[in-house]
Amino acid sequence: IIVSAVVTLPLGITQSKEYAELEWPIDIAIVVVWLGFFGGNFFWTLAKRRERHLYVSLWFYIATIVTITILHIFNNLVVPVFGASLIKSYPIYAGVQDDSTWQFEKGFDDTFMLTGRKVDTDGQSWENKISVEKSSEANGYLVKMVLAKK
Repeated sequence: IIVSAVVTLPLGITQSKEYAELEWPIDIAIVVVWLGFFGGNFFWTLAKRRERHLYVSLWFYIATIVTITILHIFNNLVVPVFGASLIKSYPIYAGVQDDSTWQFEKGFDDTFMLTGRKVDTDGQSWENKISVEKSSEANGYLVKMVLAKK
């Protein structure tokens, strides 16, 4: 997958969408590897374990695997063009629908990748911080994600 991306991206063989540049054969390979190796390994480990209780962190892992798979598939739905090139394709969505699916995946990816990482803007150091506080109004817990100066 990495070698195919290194070859196709500089040659301009892309879908022309940020976070979804790779053409459909590479997208299929990404989903197969993501579900086959990572998802398969994770769910096989869950099936074989002796502990009956599923901890909350495992539910978050399950949600992450499912969500990333769905986002990647729906953001990269294309119609392959069989002709001069076997790898060229056009998006199934157009206009606002294409932008909506792209914005949703981009927002999720940005949140997923930037959580807890430092951001440098105009020479100032910023950091994403996540805090969990006991909330009396919500009768539970409140999770806050804040971009704060360091």
